[in-house]
Amino acid sequence: FFEFALRGRCTGMSDGDTRPGYAAMLREKLNSLERKRDEEVVPMGQIQDDLAARSRTQDLLRQKLPQRDSEANTDAWQLAGGPPEVARALSTFVSKIDDLLTAYQRQQLELWREEQASIQNKMNVADEEYGHIEEAVRAKYEGFIREVAGQHKREKQKLQDEVELHLIQQEQALQAEVHRMQQECAQFEENVRRKYEELLAANSKQRQADAQKSFEKSLENLSVKTSGEREVAERLSSVASAAEDKAFQKYSRILEERRQEWKQDEEARVERARREAHSQYEQQITSLEAQLDLAKKATTDSDEKWVLELRGMLDKQIAANQSHDQELRARHERELEEVRERCQEQVDFLKSEIERLTKDGDEEKQQLNAKVRKMKIALSKWRHDYLQAAQQHYDESVRKVEEQYRDQIHRMQAEITRLRDQERQAHHALAGPSHSSSRASFGPGGVSLVPPELKASNEKLGYLRQTLHRLWDALEVPTVDIRVFLLKAEQALGNVE
Repeated sequence: FFEFALRGRCTGMSDGDTRPGYAAMLREKLNSLERKRDEEVVPMGQIQDDLAARSRTQDLLRQKLPQRDSEANTDAWQLAGGPPEVARALSTFVSKIDDLLTAYQRQQLELWREEQASIQNKMNVADEEYGHIEEAVRAKYEGFIREVAGQHKREKQKLQDEVELHLIQQEQALQAEVHRMQQECAQFEENVRRKYEELLAANSKQRQADAQKSFEKSLENLSVKTSGEREVAERLSSVASAAEDKAFQKYSRILEERRQEWKQDEEARVERARREAHSQYEQQITSLEAQLDLAKKATTDSDEKWVLELRGMLDKQIAANQSHDQELRARHERELEEVRERCQEQVDFLKSEIERLTKDGDEEKQQLNAKVRKMKIALSKWRHDYLQAAQQHYDESVRKVEEQYRDQIHRMQAEITRLRDQERQAHHALAGPSHSSSRASFGPGGVSLVPPELKASNEKLGYLRQTLHRLWDALEVPTVDIRVFLLKAEQALGNVE
């Protein structure tokens, strides 16, 4: 508009045709500028478009400033020769236009500063949102890591419990088998001892029964023999008594019959009778005494013979019993030795079985320990791979977030740089050479070209890496197992499919 006002004399029109229209046009432009000043603040996109248009216009003005100065001087020299009213009006309009342009530029500068403050606030809000997002991502990732670590710990504890339960069950089964074998051995020994005692009791009872039977048989034989001899002695005694009775009766009858005959020569006959009776009785008594002595002698001989026979039978029975006892003892010793040998063989077999079972249990325990170590190594490898995958996923997520916010930050930084360039250009256009010295001071305003979000993200990335290392160190895996696993993994890299 300033260029148009300065070039109003160069259109080739007459003064009478152009001056009233030119003044009306200037008034209309002035009113439009005042209305525009009173209008509300336009949106950000329109302000940016206006600032871009103004920057382009100011660039054109800076490029054409020497030409406009020369043309203004030429027009001023030309207008100096014209009417003074027109020159004064033109100078008045030019001064008003300059004032309006200066006020409009100041207003736009204030609006731009407010817009810059709002952009800075939006950037602060975006930074806070980015910080909240990073905190949420970090909290989510830490919760995920804790959950995975807890799940891994639970699975590890469950696996250890299952392995320990399996070992305990096998140990209990082995102890139960050993206890059962001990019980069977004790029961077998008890059965053998009971059978041996029953056999000894049966043999003792049989021996006692045989001895009792032989003794009773001997007693029966002796009693039969003694009873026969006793009957003979009783018969002899009864015969002697009967003979004595008969003789007494006979002589009594003869004496009774002959008493009358013998009365005369009673003394002679009595004496004779006495002598005869005495001699007869003496003979009979002698014979009876001889018979009695014979019976006594026979009885004594039979008793001695019976005693001798009984003693011989007893000696034979004792010798037979002793020989039978020796035979039984020898047989029982042989059987006991055989039983001991069988028991020793059974004990040796049971010991070999126990040793075999113990060896199998040790081998199985070693296999289980090897499986447990392999599982620990596999779990360590899985955990290492999982942590690497989680770290890679986290790095990718952080990289995506950084790229997303980096693009946004770069766009904002480019916008801020562009707006600051426009502000410097506007100040240069408005202030002129007098304010050229303050152009460097009105610049970035202490804002670093390096985005603080990148620094914060890098610091948070380092913090999260340290957290991962602490979580890795906090996992319950011995360092020796990890080193052994890493060494074996390095040695077996060529054979791993």
